[in-house]
Amino acid sequence: MTGHVADLVRLTADTALGRDLAALGRWREAADHLRGDLRRIQQLGVPSLEADVRMELGRVLAELGEIEEARSCLRRALAFGDAADSGNLKIVQSLLESLPAE
Repeated sequence: MTGHVADLVRLTADTALGRDLAALGRWREAADHLRGDLRRIQQLGVPSLEADVRMELGRVLAELGEIEEARSCLRRALAFGDAADSGNLKIVQSLLESLPAE
């Protein structure tokens, strides 16, 4: 496996851990984990994965009551447009609409 592919595989597996922490309701740990994943994804330059992690991080931040950061994260996920999974973009839009008004 080339370095880039190996990094991508490791990162994809690692983001699953962030999702698992969220599924267990361990919101703070999930947020910290996903933030670290996001930094590494940005270095790799994989827009679809970045949009996906931003969606999950936005959801987790909303659970933590960090509404402004959640909103920012979700808006940045939407900004990926066609580079993101269209199904996830619908979820992102729904999450944004569920947040308290600004």
